[in-house]
Amino acid sequence: MTYSDELWEDTLLSDKNFPINMFHNHTDQVEKEQNILFLHWHAHFEFIVMQEGRASFLIDSIPYEASPGEVLIVPSGALHVGYSLDDKPVKYVSIVFSSSLFEDFSLDSTYQTYIKPYLEGTQSFPVKLGDAATSHPEAFSLLHQAMEEFTSKKPAYRLAVINHLMLLFIHISRSIKPSSSAGHSTEQSFSRKLEPFKQLIRYLEMNPSHKISVEQASNKVNLSSFHFCKIFKKITGRTFIDFVNLLRINEAERLLRDSSMSVTEIAEQIGCDNPNYFTKLFKKYKGMTPTLSRKSLLNSSY
Repeated sequence: MTYSDELWEDTLLSDKNFPINMFHNHTDQVEKEQNILFLHWHAHFEFIVMQEGRASFLIDSIPYEASPGEVLIVPSGALHVGYSLDDKPVKYVSIVFSSSLFEDFSLDSTYQTYIKPYLEGTQSFPVKLGDAATSHPEAFSLLHQAMEEFTSKKPAYRLAVINHLMLLFIHISRSIKPSSSAGHSTEQSFSRKLEPFKQLIRYLEMNPSHKISVEQASNKVNLSSFHFCKIFKKITGRTFIDFVNLLRINEAERLLRDSSMSVTEIAEQIGCDNPNYFTKLFKKYKGMTPTLSRKSLLNSSY
C-alpha cells in the first residue's frame, strides 16, 4: 500500500509561485474496507479522481462512494479518509492546490463574484461531481487537460494548468446554485466542532507509541466517552481503538521497511509489550505476519 504522506496538514507544495501538486495513489492488494487514504486534513483544496476500483471517502464525516470516472472535491480544512469497497485494486489521483494559485486574478471583479467565494469558503462546491465524464463532460475534460499539462510540463504548462482549473471552476459555478447562508452557517458550526478532533488526531499520528485510553482521548476534546466514541466513529469511519491500532500497525510497517530493528523491537517501539499479540494484530490489518511483510516490502523496493 502506498500513501501520499505529504498530504497531511503540511502538504508538499514546495513552489510558492505555483502551489499545486499531484499524487498518484495505487494499492494493488486490497481487502474490502481496507484503509486506502489515511485520515488527514490540510489547508488546501483537493480533487480526487477515481481511476480504478471503488472506494468510500468520508469527507467531514459524510460518506461519498467513488467509482472510476467520478470526481470528488475536498474543501479546504475538511477531514477526509478513504476505504476500499471491494477486494480489488484501487487507483486514484489527488490534485492538491492552494487558493493562492489564482492570485493573479484577485483584482478581477468577475473572479471576485463567481470564483473567490468558493475558494474562501463562503460558498460551497458540491463534493461529488458524479460520473464527471457523463454528467459534467466539459469539467472532466478540463480537469484531465490540467493533469496532462502538469505531468508533461511542456513550455508554459503552468499557465495552462491555472487556466484549465479556472475554466473548470467557472463551469462548476455556472451549473450549481449558491448554498444558502443558513446552510453555510451550519457547515461552519460543524467545522468548529471538528477542530478539537483534528488536534487529537494530529497528536495520535505524531505519537503512535503513546498509550491513550478512550477516557483520556475524550477528555482532550471535552466530551463524555459515549459521545466521543460516537462522533469519532462518524468522523473517521472507525472506532477509536481500531483507529489507534491501525496507526500503530502502519508505523510498524514503515519500521519494517526502513529500519533494521527486530520484530520484537518494533513491537516495543509502537507501544505493544507482547510480541505475540503484535504479530496477531499486524496480521489482522495487513494480512500477513511482520516477518513476511518485511520480506515483501524489501523485495518490492528492488
